[in-house]
Amino acid sequence: GPFMGRAGILSLMVEAMATQTDVRRHVISNIVFLDKAKESALVLSNLTLLATENGAINLLSAGLYRDEVVKAEGAWRIAKRHLDLDKSY
Repeated sequence: GPFMGRAGILSLMVEAMATQTDVRRHVISNIVFLDKAKESALVLSNLTLLATENGAINLLSAGLYRDEVVKAEGAWRIAKRHLDLDKSY
């Protein structure tokens, strides 16, 4: 990362899903809003990445998301995302 804008974030997800053979679950927890303003905020959250394949569930990685979110057309959207993984997968 960082992955910029909607297109950048979606590209990351689409490319990753095209090569995987397992079923993945991204568990997002401990969400903390920092520096919140009327139209923007910095959001920190923990990631636990699990994969299921051939009946086995494995922990692939864990990490920390650092998101910049903005309010656009009445909805909150991720404008920038940075992910620090504890280990690559």
